[in-house]
Amino acid sequence: MGHLSLVNVSKSFGKTPVLKGLSMDIRSGEFVTLLGESGCGKTTTLRCVAGLETADSGDILLNGESIKDLPPDKRNVNTVFQNYALFPHMNVYDNIAYGPKLRRASKNEIKRGVAEMLDLVKMPGLEKRMPGQLSGGQRQRVAIARALINKPQILLLDEPLGALDMKLRQHMQLELKHIQAQAGVTCVYVTHDQDEALNMSTRIAVMNGGAFEQVGTPQEVYEQPRTAFVAGFVGERNIHPVSVEGHNGDVTNVILDGIRIKARGSALLKAGDSARLAVHTDRAVILPQAPGPGGHLYDNILPCVVQSVNYSGHRTKISVLLNGGITFIIAEYNQSGSNTTVSDGMNAYVAFDANEGVLVSAV
Repeated sequence: MGHLSLVNVSKSFGKTPVLKGLSMDIRSGEFVTLLGESGCGKTTTLRCVAGLETADSGDILLNGESIKDLPPDKRNVNTVFQNYALFPHMNVYDNIAYGPKLRRASKNEIKRGVAEMLDLVKMPGLEKRMPGQLSGGQRQRVAIARALINKPQILLLDEPLGALDMKLRQHMQLELKHIQAQAGVTCVYVTHDQDEALNMSTRIAVMNGGAFEQVGTPQEVYEQPRTAFVAGFVGERNIHPVSVEGHNGDVTNVILDGIRIKARGSALLKAGDSARLAVHTDRAVILPQAPGPGGHLYDNILPCVVQSVNYSGHRTKISVLLNGGITFIIAEYNQSGSNTTVSDGMNAYVAFDANEGVLVSAV
């Protein structure tokens, strides 16, 4: 039993199923991210926990007690929305103090609470400013402070960084994670941004079509995808259909469009099965010629023709065509300008080790 538990939660809008039997335990103090494409059910899940939507079936438990039928203000759960929903006619102090005032807390209690929150979100001295006088990052911090002053057991965050520019968004990822750790609150975060999920989460629940495709640590989801969807959604991978030839210890031999490839072993697959081979674009290398004696002995060395070389600052993306007719992408990280040794139209080789080839189900 988790601090927050979803137990076979389902929800439909009309005849359209939106959540399909979601089950998950979230431990106290975790930062869990619901990651997926638009329309996959992330926000609906969050709204069911908050009490803004009602699940059709299943249960939602907080510390083992059902909160499914409680109104939002009785759940000890607070939500931070993408648009922050600050009261434009109230200054920072009054926005943060709104919850305690509703509870009829004393003036001294409210004053202490607001001061603590301003310190926590690094905004002391700004309590008299109006929302229109704040930057996007500051407004987001006020929204978080307004939620945390109520001391919720669960803080729900629905794409709260979505309106920020890239630099501020990256900065606020670190700030938000720091605030969460300082406050010790359990967070459930919604985003479609995989980098955000990987940077901030203790665990990630990848959603697809109203269901959890995979739940795991950022490293597990990134390095060991269990489905073709997760392999394609988290990270940048080459994903191609293969047929399984057989196993040799920790290595599985597969056929990729007539080419024999060695991949990471998978006990779930047997000879003759169809599967998909997933290789991160930055886990393969491009070689202008086959490695000679004394070079790295890659498990897979495949002849190719370079189709395009695209420089984008910190890395270069190279698109090649394998002899079997399959397009393969390689990403090289640049240390000082472009260090690529190939150019359009060249004959070259794609190389990667068996451990970098992940096999997932064909469907």
